[in-house]
Order: sequence, then C-alpha cells, then structure tokens
Amino acid sequence: MKKRYQIDKQRAVQQFRLLADGRWIFFRGEGGIYRISPSGGTPEHLTRGGSASEESSDGRWLYFSGEVADVGALERIPPAGGKPEIVVPGVAGRNFVLPDTGIWYFTPNTRDGSLLQFHDFATRATRTEYDTSSPVFAGMTISPDRRHILFTQTDRAPGRDLMLVENFR
Repeated sequence: MKKRYQIDKQRAVQQFRLLADGRWIFFRGEGGIYRISPSGGTPEHLTRGGSASEESSDGRWLYFSGEVADVGALERIPPAGGKPEIVVPGVAGRNFVLPDTGIWYFTPNTRDGSLLQFHDFATRATRTEYDTSSPVFAGMTISPDRRHILFTQTDRAPGRDLMLVENFR
C-alpha cells in the first residue's frame, strides 16, 4: 500500500508545482511562495507575495506572477531562493507560459482588452501577436507544437468564454 501524508498543515496551499527533478514542491501560501521537500519538513518562505510559480525548462529559474508598483509583473528567482528579478513588467496575473525560447503572456486588462505578447530570451525583445478586444481571465496554455494558444476571455459579465488562437506565429 502506498503511503499518503500531509506535507504542510499550517498554511492554505494554492497553486502548487512539483519540480521536474522531484526535489521540491513550490506553492503559494500566506505571504508569498514557499518550497518544501516532498517528504515533508518546514516550508521555506521564498518571496514576499507572488503566485502562479512555473519552473523554467532548464530548471535554473522559478518564474512567478508578482507586483511591482501595484502593476502585475513576471519575476524569477533561482529555485533555492534569492532576490526576485523582474523579467517582464505588465503581465496579467497567471497569464503566461514558458516555452524554451521565451515567454508568451497577456498584458493587464484595459477596457479595450489585452495584448498577447512574446518576450524573446535571446534578443530580450518583445512583440505583440494578438489583440483580444475584451478582457482576459486567469490562465492560459500553449499547444506542444506552439501553434495554438488557449485562454479565457470575458465577453459579457458574469460569463467567460474559452478562446483559441490558431496559427498565431
């Protein structure tokens, strides 16, 4: 029979991620992002604030949604912790994905909608690929072949629609 146990009894755990190598679990808890061993122990508090942590494909960085001057930003830290570094200012919450070559993300909503942008790691340049014309909601994903992006969009309150952008490259 497999052993089952509770890793952290102290905090309301949200938005958890297990690193690819299985050494750490990252989660959003009270006051920021924490890491804890899958075998339990005391969670380490890594960030002040932040949510939606995501590991880079090479395992060198932990990206997360943060806030800088009351505006959403995408930040990163090494998985062992450290001072957060702003990678892209102006990111709408959990609306980012990390393929190997850069970051796909939505800008914060305005009454006119949001912009789908790509930040290239090699050139550090950002380009706009799509204008939603309506506000986006939490979360997005990209297809394995990098040809489709799926996200939620608010066209009429209180409903939300699931949107697919094809051949956006």
